[in-house]
Amino acid sequence: MQVQMLGDDFAAMITAKPGQALGDVAGPQALASVQQHGALLLRGFAGDLATFERFTQTVAARFIHNGNDSRESLGDEGKTRSVTPGSNFVGPHSEFSYMPFRPDVLFFYCTRPASDGGASLLWDGIRLWDQMPESSKALFMNRSIRYQYRQVELPFFAQFFGTNDADTILAALQSVPGAVCTRHGEHIDFEYNVPAQVYRSIDGAQAFSNSIAVFPQTGFDDASLLDPAIRADLLDIALRNTVSIDLQAGDVLIVDNWRAMHGRGAFDDPQRQICIRMGYFANDVVQPFSAALEEIEY
Repeated sequence: MQVQMLGDDFAAMITAKPGQALGDVAGPQALASVQQHGALLLRGFAGDLATFERFTQTVAARFIHNGNDSRESLGDEGKTRSVTPGSNFVGPHSEFSYMPFRPDVLFFYCTRPASDGGASLLWDGIRLWDQMPESSKALFMNRSIRYQYRQVELPFFAQFFGTNDADTILAALQSVPGAVCTRHGEHIDFEYNVPAQVYRSIDGAQAFSNSIAVFPQTGFDDASLLDPAIRADLLDIALRNTVSIDLQAGDVLIVDNWRAMHGRGAFDDPQRQICIRMGYFANDVVQPFSAALEEIEY
């Protein structure tokens, strides 16, 4: 299969030959391309939602849901869901980068694209870090980002620890580096401090990969806030390096959730439908508290 690049050394596309089905794409080959290029678009391969789910299982070993009830459950006990509701622009972010359960890989499947607008947007975190002013790099190297949540339902965390026992979940959360949590009955107040950039051990690259743009209230672990001027500069760098993809029906987009950030363009079409699955590579119970959270593990 021939690979075509969609950006500068980032995001590849493989187009099907006549008669090829999504099941003809080897999972290990797709994974290797994602790890090399940061994202992979598969276009023109015959399939449906069930075929898509089966294909994702050849690339990733374990899947989760994001617990957001505003996203429609479309399959696999809620692990296949619609994307963020609404039709507004969504800025650059990495799924669950604001919690210690960041998935390794994201899978998007386009059932019906918007009639106008609604492009899928990608940003290469390595490129963004390279283009960032040295003063901003120093700021993020010396401080962690703080994300805060209130009244998170305890059952949400069960999928990460393989148990519904509240005491076990609380103990596990309290073992996560950078996490502070307080239980209030069946809810938890959760605070998570984590670097805004991640380090890729396979090549030494730094990737600016986080959710700062979609969490404007987020500050630093020393309780200081990010200067709005710096935030604006970061968004400007991102927008100047956007890879925009107008998904077609049947397209599958696979994204390295450690290297890349994603978002979408605004649109006006209530019939647009794109679903997402979030997966991990290791076929075991996720134990984020035992992982080196600064590193991308392949």
